[in-house]
Amino acid sequence: MEVRQEALDRFHQSMLRNGRNLKYYFTELNRGVRSYWKNADDDVPLLRPTTTLQARRAARSFPAADYAYEQHATNSTAAVARSQATA
Repeated sequence: MEVRQEALDRFHQSMLRNGRNLKYYFTELNRGVRSYWKNADDDVPLLRPTTTLQARRAARSFPAADYAYEQHATNSTAAVARSQATA
């Protein structure tokens, strides 16, 4: 299972959009203040700027279309197929 690129891009843009206030707070309002929230370039790394309620709602819904599914044969599946072929 793999996340589709469109879904990843959509999520990333929403995190950047929702994180603007955090970035402003840490880089403008508190300029020069040392904090582990800022990196060496004095920029704020991507945080997940959501409320607890938003996170709970997101966890309850599973957008299956946002994922690509691919089935791979496992060793046990291959062994069963071989045993059925020889029977």
